[in-house]
Amino acid sequence: MHRWPPLSYVPWSSTLHSATAIRLACPASLLLGGRPPPLSLLRFPRSLFTIEAAVHHEETIRKSRFVALAAPVRNARECAQLLSSASHPHATHHCYAYRLADGSSRSRGDGEPAGVAGPPLLTALERASLHGVLLLVARFYGGVKLGAPALLRAYGGVGSRCLRAAARRPLRRTAAARVRFAPADTGAVYAVLREQRAEAVACGEGLLAVEFEAPAEEMQRLCARLVDATHGRASCRLCADDGEASAL
Repeated sequence: MHRWPPLSYVPWSSTLHSATAIRLACPASLLLGGRPPPLSLLRFPRSLFTIEAAVHHEETIRKSRFVALAAPVRNARECAQLLSSASHPHATHHCYAYRLADGSSRSRGDGEPAGVAGPPLLTALERASLHGVLLLVARFYGGVKLGAPALLRAYGGVGSRCLRAAARRPLRRTAAARVRFAPADTGAVYAVLREQRAEAVACGEGLLAVEFEAPAEEMQRLCARLVDATHGRASCRLCADDGEASAL
């Protein structure tokens, strides 16, 4: 798997594709209440695309019913939540693959013969040139064994046809951060973040914390506004996909 360089602030390029989703941290200077340096982003080689909304597709192949779901996702945590909520209680196997905007991917065959379920689903995502998508196929066994070659064709074909039914859109570049602040600054923080997707998270030391997402090009402005609104008392840190915050 490709290893991205360390997160750093490099000069902004007008050729940077706006359809790239990455995770950004607020600059370390914010931890001291200062203003951030000019926003800069990792460079990606091309535009990325995802799907507009979740789609379903179903086929019956030699008495086995294959039910496919393709859905847009932002991170591994969303994938886990969707897999939990979309599982069929009577399905024999739940096989899936996902491919995220940062290039990371995963597949699982859930008890099917090795290589016949998860890998062809991941291949379907790669051939469709999609990122930020979870592809799940549930199989309901119908009493006829298909064999490895037929299973590989079934999972790969059902997954590909499900993806072809989905409307595509550019993947919007987003940023995520966690802001820590004193309880007395709650009103000021939420006033700045009122138009953003924000979620309160646990925080110790008598402070409060909120994780928020915003378009990457707006993150510098939001961080600066948080600092100004709290008179330098707020601090922002990188928010990873697993929800952990780490200092820069």
